[in-house]
Amino acid sequence: MIRGSMRRIFVFFIGIITALFLLEVGTRLFGHIYQMNRSISVRPLLQGQSKPFIILCLGNSYTAGDGALPHMSYPAQLERMFASRIKDKDVLVINEGVGNQNTAELLRALKSNIKTYHPELIILQTGQPNSWNYLKYTDYLRRGKKDVTFLEQLSYYLSEFLHESVSYRLYSLFRYNGAHDFLSFTSGFENEKKYQKFVKFRKERENAGNYAAVDHAQMVEALDLFMKAIKAHPGHPQNYFEVAFLYRIQNNYKEAVKWYLKAYDVALASDWRPMLFQASKRIRDIRYMDKGLQINKEINEFVSLKPNQRINFIGLEESDVSEWVMSDIKEVVRIIQHEKIVLIIQNYPRAFPVNVVLSTIAKDLKLPFVDNYDIFNGKIAQGIAEEELFVPDNHCSAKGYGVIAENLFNKIMEEGFLKVVDKKR
Repeated sequence: MIRGSMRRIFVFFIGIITALFLLEVGTRLFGHIYQMNRSISVRPLLQGQSKPFIILCLGNSYTAGDGALPHMSYPAQLERMFASRIKDKDVLVINEGVGNQNTAELLRALKSNIKTYHPELIILQTGQPNSWNYLKYTDYLRRGKKDVTFLEQLSYYLSEFLHESVSYRLYSLFRYNGAHDFLSFTSGFENEKKYQKFVKFRKERENAGNYAAVDHAQMVEALDLFMKAIKAHPGHPQNYFEVAFLYRIQNNYKEAVKWYLKAYDVALASDWRPMLFQASKRIRDIRYMDKGLQINKEINEFVSLKPNQRINFIGLEESDVSEWVMSDIKEVVRIIQHEKIVLIIQNYPRAFPVNVVLSTIAKDLKLPFVDNYDIFNGKIAQGIAEEELFVPDNHCSAKGYGVIAENLFNKIMEEGFLKVVDKKR
C-alpha cells in the first residue's frame, strides 16, 4: 500500500518535471524561430542595388521610446529627419531598444544584431538598468573581471538560472500580476470591476506615457476608490502603488514618495518582490524629478537604508555596477570596432550615475559622444519647461526624444559619417 502510494507520488513528480522541461525547450525553440523569421523579414530592406545607410540604435527604454508613441521614439524621429533634410541619401534607422535591458544582455545580442542588420553606424546608450537588472552579471564574472567568493558566485548563477527559466516567469506572471489583481477584493466588494478598470487604465497610460488623458474627475474618483481599497485590504501593496501613481502624475512628488514608501513596506511584509522593485525604482526616479530638499532627504534615507533591494535579489554597490558597466561597454566597443562599424556613444538626459561611465569611456577611447544631459539642461535653462521634455516616470516625451534625435543628427553630420562610409563602399 505504502509502496504504491510512493510510486504514484514519484510518477507525479516525474511528470511535472518532464512537463516543465518540455515547456522550457518549446518556448526557447519558439523564440529562436521568431528571431530567425525577424532576420528574414528585414533582409529585403537591407539588400538590393541601392542599399541604404543603416543606423542601428541600441539601448534600453530610452531607445525603445517609453513615454511616447512608437513613431515618436528618437530612432523614428531621426530617420524622418534624414528623409526630410538629406534628399540624396537613403538612411534607414533601426530601433533595437529593449526596456530594462542591461549592458550584459545588450552585449549577448550584439553580434546577432550586427549580423542581421549590417549597420554602418551604431548609436549606443546603455547602462542605467544595470542598477536593478543583474541578469547576465555572471558573464562579467566569467571574464575574470571581478574577484568574488565561491558562494557569491554560486548565488549569482542560481539567481540567473532561476530568473531565466520560462517556468519561473510564468509562475511570477500569475502570482504577481494575475493572482494579486484578481484577488484585490473579496468577490462581494461592489467596486471590484471599477477598481480593475482603473488599474488597467493606469497601466495603459503608464506604458504609453500618455498622462494628459487623465482628467481631474477621473483622478478624484480613482483616488477615492483606491483609498477605499486600502481600507478594505491594507495588506495589498498594489493599492498603495496606485495612489502614489495618481499623486505622481499631478507632480505632487511629496505625496507620491510617501505612498511609494508605504507600498514598499507593505510589499516587504508580504514578500511581494516585484512590487519591491517597482516601488524602489519609482522612489529613485523621483529623485531626478523634484528639486525639493525635504523630498530628496527622504529618498536618500530610503536608498541608504535599502541599497540592495533589487529585482533578482542580489545586491551590488554602485561602484560594482560602474565597474561592470565599464567592462561590458568596452567589450561592446571592441566588437563594433573589430567589425569596422562607426560608433557614437550618448548619455542619458537625466542625471543618472552611469552618465559618468559613458562620458569616461568615450573620452578614453576617443569616440564621438553626444552629451544629452548637458543639452537638455541648457534648454531648461533657456526656459523650456521640464514637463515638455519629460513624462512623469522620468522618460522623455515625444518632444524630448525629438531633442535627442536632433542632437544625434547634428553629431552625425558634424563628423561627416555619411561621406566616410560612401568612400569605403
